[in-house]
Amino acid sequence: MSISLLIIGYLFIDFYNPIFVFASAVNWSKYIDEGSAALKQGNYAQAEEKFNQAIQEAESTFGVNSVQSAISLNNLALVYDAESKYDKAEEFYLKAIALREKVSGPNNISIAPELTNLAMMYRQQHKYLEAESTYKRILSIKEKAFGVNSPQIAPTLNSLAAVYREQQKLKEAEVLLKRTLSLVEQIQGGNNIAVSVALDNLAVVYREDQKFDQALPLYERALAIRQKVLPANDAGIIASQNNLARLLRELGRFEEAEPLLSQALISAEKNPGKNNENLCVALDNLAMVCREEGKFQQAEELYKRVLDLKEKAAGDSDVSIAYNMDNLADLYLEVNKLDDAETIYKKALALREKLLGDNNKEIATSMTKLANLYRLQEKYVNAEEMLQKAFTIAQATSGESSLDAATSATNLALLYKEENKNAQAEEYFKKIIAIKRNSPDCSSAELANSLNNLARFYRDHSKFKEAEALYQESLSIRQKVLDPNDLSIAASLRNYALLLREMNRANEADKLDNQARKIEEAVENN
Repeated sequence: MSISLLIIGYLFIDFYNPIFVFASAVNWSKYIDEGSAALKQGNYAQAEEKFNQAIQEAESTFGVNSVQSAISLNNLALVYDAESKYDKAEEFYLKAIALREKVSGPNNISIAPELTNLAMMYRQQHKYLEAESTYKRILSIKEKAFGVNSPQIAPTLNSLAAVYREQQKLKEAEVLLKRTLSLVEQIQGGNNIAVSVALDNLAVVYREDQKFDQALPLYERALAIRQKVLPANDAGIIASQNNLARLLRELGRFEEAEPLLSQALISAEKNPGKNNENLCVALDNLAMVCREEGKFQQAEELYKRVLDLKEKAAGDSDVSIAYNMDNLADLYLEVNKLDDAETIYKKALALREKLLGDNNKEIATSMTKLANLYRLQEKYVNAEEMLQKAFTIAQATSGESSLDAATSATNLALLYKEENKNAQAEEYFKKIIAIKRNSPDCSSAELANSLNNLARFYRDHSKFKEAEALYQESLSIRQKVLDPNDLSIAASLRNYALLLREMNRANEADKLDNQARKIEEAVENN
């Protein structure tokens, strides 16, 4: 079951915003201005219309190969990006980049904003190979323009580190973030907001790498900097308190986390922010800690207050309200109020469908949550309907060979397995493996997991020959890509041994169990 996460301020910020550059030509400037306003308001149809007019005006006024044409193409790409029409967005980003290259050269600093927008879109789609190569190109351009020790390259180092982090390449991310911190510490003696951002980002990587002792002093230093340079009750201080509280919560130090969040809430009551944004974040975070401490009634009251504040501010025009609905529904699910959970999940889904259209990742996530509830209620027909729609959306938005598609296929396979629909379960277990074999973003370890799952399915249905081949491949992959004493290798050995015993090959099974035991003992004694 997914739960809401503490909102971490200043994480992996891209310093380039969508670029809206104005020129002297009145009509072109007018179209850009109107398109920009429409995009910010979420009026995508009008934004598309205005930016298309800007393209035509730029080509007729400045020429097809003008900077203004590149800007107009880029801005139209931003609209498609916001609508999750990623194929069209990529097409227009690449057209804008090609124009920039033609006008200024492939290594000119003026091309960096368009490349950054493209890289951000690839990252959002989990197209990490493309995102990584694009950010590396941006980094190379900036290093040549500003120098390798310039703080101006810090934002790109941050973004590239985020791509590594999201792939769990934590060592690579750590190297880049240490470099980022070193660069921004050159500014104003090291006590500034940029340093606190870099500290937070590096702390996140340490936390995810289970290096809690290294993460803790970074969060504490970031908070100290913000308390020194920002006014009391500033949103940055609130965010830093949230960050530190999250780590303390994960360390099980709830008695330290809760007071921090209570302080953040007091500050947010005094500085609620635009549309009560700061206040809602503080309430949401405190609700989660209360929930984890088993204070369910208090958590429910806090979640309901967040919803009330946001609905009064935005009605049904703010899609983020669906996230807050999910939090409340997740709580109801946890305390077995299934009917209440269903009502709220349905409201969240309806809001997302109204505001985001048919093919959007958030809609797929909402459908998956509702499907999981239906499984608990044994409403399997409803669950299957939701998961099939989620799978279709994942294929449409991220690609048929994407990890999102593999995740959706996994949900379907497990549902069919639970229903004893073995033919359909096998079909989807095979689809998962096919997707992961063809996905450039899938790690070998992830493929090994899926091979193991299908092997287990075959073992349970006495298809021993098929199971053995898959267990062997999964074990071989894990032995190649993981540390020799990784417990996943021990698990593979144990699973394969169970199969061999069922095949009356006890001697071979004993050897595998002995290998697994040595790994387990090595981990325990380390």
